[in-house]
Amino acid sequence: MGVYASTEDISGRWAGYDPDEHEDRATRLIGDAEALLLDRIPGVPQRIANGVVSDRTVTAVVVDMVKRVLRNPDGYRSEGDGDYNYVYSPGAYTPGEVGMTRTDLSRLNGPRRGVTGSLAADDQIVVTRRPGGPLVQDRGDGPTA
Repeated sequence: MGVYASTEDISGRWAGYDPDEHEDRATRLIGDAEALLLDRIPGVPQRIANGVVSDRTVTAVVVDMVKRVLRNPDGYRSEGDGDYNYVYSPGAYTPGEVGMTRTDLSRLNGPRRGVTGSLAADDQIVVTRRPGGPLVQDRGDGPTA
């Protein structure tokens, strides 16, 4: 069991979790994920205490980091059928090891202060900044303060 996540958190968020198959590896991966998280964002405990990010979000990110490895330990990005082919996922982390995505980092950074957003008619969040002024929202009918 880690500080921010446990194997129970994984089983509660992933229907494919099998304790007999995943328990030992999941426990080690949770430790790896939490160490990486604290290396990348050292102030996580303070960010939680100050309300910048919730402990539930931190748990969810750690679980997502572990699930990515458990669900795809070889790091395949795609597979084929006829003339079998596959492509390894390039980039951020080595297959079989935990890694953080941009989405993980964004979630851990909490909401941007002074940045607000709303859904416009086409369901896209629009955020604008007036030149030299504060950030404003555009709901599709023009900017409002």
